[in-house]
Amino acid sequence: MIENPFSYGKTVDVPYFYGRKKELEEIKLSMRNAMNMIIYSPRRIGKSSLVIKALRALEAEGHPTVYIDFFNVTSREKFIELYARELMRGQSNWTKGLKWIQGLIRGIQPACSTIPMPGTSFWEASGT
Repeated sequence: MIENPFSYGKTVDVPYFYGRKKELEEIKLSMRNAMNMIIYSPRRIGKSSLVIKALRALEAEGHPTVYIDFFNVTSREKFIELYARELMRGQSNWTKGLKWIQGLIRGIQPACSTIPMPGTSFWEASGT
């Protein structure tokens, strides 16, 4: 009896995921550039596995990522619950992203000053 080399009913990675290098690069490029995309094919062809593989590759590059399986989303509340859970799971990646942004603006320092209006002073406002 020949054993089936394919895995069904769950997302897969190596050794079950192979090929699709061109598609993987196109998806990663779209994600890096924050472009919308639609991936369409019949069920059980590997769309979710392909997207998860792209997300893992981007995480390895330091990009913060979130994955939500919308099959389990039945209401707005469920979406918020799943989204919050994924944000907490990926908090370290978001922290890396924030640190990267902080590095870009490291030289900027906030400053606060006051400029008196002509004809007024701070002491007049206090009643003295």
